[in-house]
Amino acid sequence: MEIAVTVISVWLAITFVGAGGTKLLGMRTHVESFRRWGYPPWFRVAIGVVEVGAAAALLTGLWVEWLTVAGGLVIGGVMLGAVYTHTIRASEIPQIIAPVILGAMAAAVIVLRVALAAG
Repeated sequence: MEIAVTVISVWLAITFVGAGGTKLLGMRTHVESFRRWGYPPWFRVAIGVVEVGAAAALLTGLWVEWLTVAGGLVIGGVMLGAVYTHTIRASEIPQIIAPVILGAMAAAVIVLRVALAAG
């Protein structure tokens, strides 16, 4: 199980450094999407910071185990927000697939890490 937690954590971290980083850099698609969804520009930046921070927690969690759980919880929350945005605010139902999968992966990291800690 340790290998599974490590692989999923690293994969999620890489994914969210990229996703958060491009939000922080103001990538045109993110800027336009957040505007279309009715969110202010600062919210895109805040989500980028949260995503990069959660990625850092996942990577640091390879040595400090509770940070894996914290990073997973944060990513899970962000993915719930993404599902909300794509379904309620934007009616982009096909767009919920990625956040659902990423949220499930974050949940798997949390469950596996807690199971390993419990022995």
